[in-house]
Amino acid sequence: MKILPNRLNQMKQELQRFPEWANVYLGLTAFNDLKDRIVNNGIAFDNRSFKPYSTKPTLVGAKSFYPPSFGASVFSSKKKRKEMQWVTYKGHRLAVLPGGYRQIREMESREAGHKTFLRSGQMWLNTGLIGTKQEGNGHFITTVGTLNEKAQMKLDGNSAREGKDLLKLNAFEEKKLDNMFDKYLTDMLNRAING
Repeated sequence: MKILPNRLNQMKQELQRFPEWANVYLGLTAFNDLKDRIVNNGIAFDNRSFKPYSTKPTLVGAKSFYPPSFGASVFSSKKKRKEMQWVTYKGHRLAVLPGGYRQIREMESREAGHKTFLRSGQMWLNTGLIGTKQEGNGHFITTVGTLNEKAQMKLDGNSAREGKDLLKLNAFEEKKLDNMFDKYLTDMLNRAING
């Protein structure tokens, strides 16, 4: 009957590695799923679309575009500049873009049909896994968040503008993580029992 203590010992070691597993496997899955839902479909955690990009006329200059070098091509010819309506705002000569921010995105060949929160990409590039910690009651919390202050400011601004937490999982994503966790425990128990 030496097998059972050895298998229980193996199970204990696997449980000790759980925070690392949860951080990498569950955390990455959660982040990738919510980012995919937002970037590819423009859907919030409540399964509703984010507000559409603004079509309210906006003022633009060469630095309004991303990358900034793109702005030079927008204003490159006299003919293009002559076709635009111009105003002076705070001492700067700016063009009126009648289609608003949505038109900027279209001109930059970026997704404009739904919100992606991908302009420079800096918010998403600097958002990821923060870590996993164990609470006193044996529960583990894996945190997905921003990795620097600038990304946090962008995330906070976007969340406030939408009135929704961008990093919140939807019910389907939460259920998927629960199922992954259950499968992990079941597989671990089967390995301990069956060797």
